[in-house]
Amino acid sequence: MLKKIKAAGDKLKRTKSRANVIEYKEYIQEYLSFVLENYYRIRQDFGLGRLLVRVEVINKKVEELTRALLEQQRKNIAIAGKIDEITGLLIDLYN
Repeated sequence: MLKKIKAAGDKLKRTKSRANVIEYKEYIQEYLSFVLENYYRIRQDFGLGRLLVRVEVINKKVEELTRALLEQQRKNIAIAGKIDEITGLLIDLYN
């Protein structure tokens, strides 16, 4: 997933097209969804006659990797956001 994000980010740097922005954002969303689905585990225990539910972090390295990715891709994320902002303004002008 990270290779796809990096490749899409590099592609976005070279050619700032709407299609490249969409592709880049989709890869970021896919990665973040994966992390959210797999990063935490809910643990249920019985204690003191009641059910205890805990959310446990299962992998600190995923958090480190996510931070590194976001730091590395910060400029591309800003570019993608600006392109979307401009597109929204153009659509508002059209309407």
